[in-house]
Formats: sequence, structure tokens, C-alpha cells
Amino acid sequence: MLESLIPIIIVPTLFICAAWVAGWAISHRTKYLVHARETLNKERLTALEKGVNLPILEAPKNATHKSALKTGIIMIAAGAGIALMSLEFTDKLVPIGLLVGLIGVGNIVYWFLEGKKEWQARVQWEQSVGEAYLTYLHELTASIKKNGSQIKPAE
Repeated sequence: MLESLIPIIIVPTLFICAAWVAGWAISHRTKYLVHARETLNKERLTALEKGVNLPILEAPKNATHKSALKTGIIMIAAGAGIALMSLEFTDKLVPIGLLVGLIGVGNIVYWFLEGKKEWQARVQWEQSVGEAYLTYLHELTASIKKNGSQIKPAE
């Protein structure tokens, strides 16, 4: 009786522990990246206030989103792998492999119908935001050099 409960207890416990470690790692990496960017910005603002001529940095990159095309290709490959593996060992998993593969086909169809347009719009938006950021920094640097004024920190 107790021997049959061991997998029921161990598998969810291992999954929960792995999920917690992954969440912790992602959280700390995000905090590190935000802190590094804030430190860089503070150093650059201080240097600009003192009149040091600094090269303009690129705008921070937005988080990239997985495209439906990439997800579709991965799911088709995973579905085919599950189906082929199940043919070798047992036929019970073939429908699951087909389901995963068909979800991948659906993602690829979506990509060609709408996803490509969304991706192109996002790329264009990110480029315009980057250009606006660089323009703002050029204007800010020019006004500091011209007026010699101090930059007021954002509140």
C-alpha cells in the first residue's frame, strides 16, 4: 500500500521543487538586469551633468515574443517524436502525438493568416521606439551642453 503512494508523492514534490527553482532563477535574473540598467543610467546621467561627452547607447531591447511559426514547428516536431516513439513501444500515445502535431499545424496556419502581420507591426513599433529614445537622448545631451543645466531626477 505505502509503496504505491511513493510515486504519487515524489513526482509532484519534484515538480513543485523544480518549478520553484526555475521561478527563483528567473526572478533573480530579472532583478539583476533591471539593477544593471538602472546603475548604467545613473552613471551616464552623472557623467552628462559633469559635461562628459558620452556616446549614445541603443534603446533597451523589448522582450521578444515567441512567434506562432516557431511554436508551430516545435510542436509538430514534438508531436511527430511522440507518435514515432509510441509506435516503437506502445500504440497508446499515437493520438497524443497527433494532437500535439495538429496544434503545431494550427499555429503555423495562424502565423500565415495573422501572426506575420502582428510580428511585422511589433518590429516596426520597436524600431520607432528605439529611434524616439535616441532622438530624446540627443536632444537631452544638446540641451545639457548648451545650457549647462542639471538634469532633474524623475520622481
